[in-house]
Formats: sequence, C-alpha cells, structure tokens
Amino acid sequence: MKVAKKTRWGIPALVFVLALGVGLVLAGCSLDPGSDGWSDVTSLNQLNGVWQGSFSQTMPMSQWFESLGYVWDASFQEFYGNMNVRSSLELSVTINSGTRMMTGVGRETAVFSGGNINSVWPSLRNEFVRMGATVNDSNRSATFTQSINESVSLSDFEGTQINRNGNQIRFPAVLGGFPSNDYFVLTKQ
Repeated sequence: MKVAKKTRWGIPALVFVLALGVGLVLAGCSLDPGSDGWSDVTSLNQLNGVWQGSFSQTMPMSQWFESLGYVWDASFQEFYGNMNVRSSLELSVTINSGTRMMTGVGRETAVFSGGNINSVWPSLRNEFVRMGATVNDSNRSATFTQSINESVSLSDFEGTQINRNGNQIRFPAVLGGFPSNDYFVLTKQ
C-alpha cells in the first residue's frame, strides 16, 4: 500500500500504521501463504463491504523506541528501566467500491508496565493527554481513536491479498514503519 495524502495515519486503506504518538507496532499472526489460497486484490469490487480486525503485541520499551527510529541508550535505560509496551489496534472499515470511499474507525491502545512505570507514568500521561489520547491511570494506558473517511483507488491496496473465499484480506504488517514478515488480517462481516 502507498502512503496516504489525507489522513494523519500516514498510510491509507488498510495498513493503518497509527503514528499518533504511540507509534503502534503492527504485527499480526504469521500465515502460511498457501493455506487459504491468497491472491492479490485486482479490483475494488473484491473489497466492497465491512471489514474488521484486531491484534496486539507486547515488546520491551527499548524495542518499541527503536522501532520508532530512536536510539536506545543508557540514559533511556536508566529512565524507563525494563518497561514493556503492549500495543493493540481494533479496526473496522467499510469500503464502498461504487463511491470509491472507505469509512470507519480505528482504536489504538498502548499499555505500559514494569520497569520504572510508577515514576515515569505521570510524564507519559501528561504527554498523551496533550496529544489528545484518552488515558487510564489504573492500567497506565493511552488510547487514540481515529475516524476514517478516505477516497480510495485500487493502487492504495497494493500488496493487499484476499483469500479464495473472499472473506479475509491481508497485508504486510509494519513494525514502526519498517516491514515485518507478518500479516495483518481483516475479516469480512
């Protein structure tokens, strides 16, 4: 998929790397390429309908930082300790091939734990609130919700595949802007 021009998500259609400050790590389940007879999407008509999916991944704070392009050094290690980040994404979109529109909502949540979270959370919390996130102090999480209202073309779905039954689509997951070996899968409702 190509980079979007209009949304603050940075990538249209279904890649949805949410660079809303949390820099969610997208990673789905590894799939056997031949298991469901996957083939490239060749028409927007194949995508017509409502698609939903979700996934999550937990990683060390150091890996999360590096996936965002930062260099993790001794000062970060001292400040954050051995913290973990559990990133998750829930996505529901409707693709109307006739009007060439995609609408829906995505919700990204990052939950922080371990390490120096007790001392670090107040500053993280303030930063996430400043960025427009909903924060939950009891589980130390920040959630961003983004409405989707995009015009789309077939080229926006480059790299997207559909299974032989037409009820699932997949596209390469992206880890902090860098491709991974996994796929994000959406199921037709």
